[in-house]
Amino acid sequence: ALAIEVNAPTEVKDILAYEPFPLDPAQLAQEALRRRPDYMQVKARETAAEATVRQTFRQFLPDVTGTGTYGGTGSDFPLGEIWAAGVTLSWTWFDGLNNVARYREAKANLDAAKNRTRVLELQIRQEAEQAYLALGEAEERIGAAQKGVESAQENFRLAQGRFDAGVGTIIELADAQLALTRAQSTEAQGLADFRIARARLEKALGRRD
Repeated sequence: ALAIEVNAPTEVKDILAYEPFPLDPAQLAQEALRRRPDYMQVKARETAAEATVRQTFRQFLPDVTGTGTYGGTGSDFPLGEIWAAGVTLSWTWFDGLNNVARYREAKANLDAAKNRTRVLELQIRQEAEQAYLALGEAEERIGAAQKGVESAQENFRLAQGRFDAGVGTIIELADAQLALTRAQSTEAQGLADFRIARARLEKALGRRD
């Protein structure tokens, strides 16, 4: 699945260690909207739609063209100055309502682009908030799991001492060992869930693909 040769040298690295993930909840949405490429794409389309509306609206306005000339006349120096300036105003009064249709189409496209931007913005905000809450829940499970491991280790230590002193049974010791293994497994699963929740939050914020 990773396109790695079967005989390629590999090294397994244990990353199941808890590291706090400092983040200001108030800045979640702002960071996500600033980093997410899908949001930047729809915003660019909205900006392009706004430019199209402005362009089609200009078709209702007259075209103004200015002209000017300057020169000299006569045979004696200095020559007499001559200059001329003019302004041409052209305006299409009627074109079969094509301009109106194009403007209405551009406005409709702009409204649709704004709606898509708003929908995606709400979706991104929701994804970031849910990912942040999931990370907090995973973090709390780690704390509970670590306390469970500490308790199971103490019970195993006591069971080992009782067994060594001849007042405990092998069944009691085995049960304590099994409880410790289960507690350690729960802790490992909690650490894995925390790493997954962290990766999902980073993706929701646009920090990773």
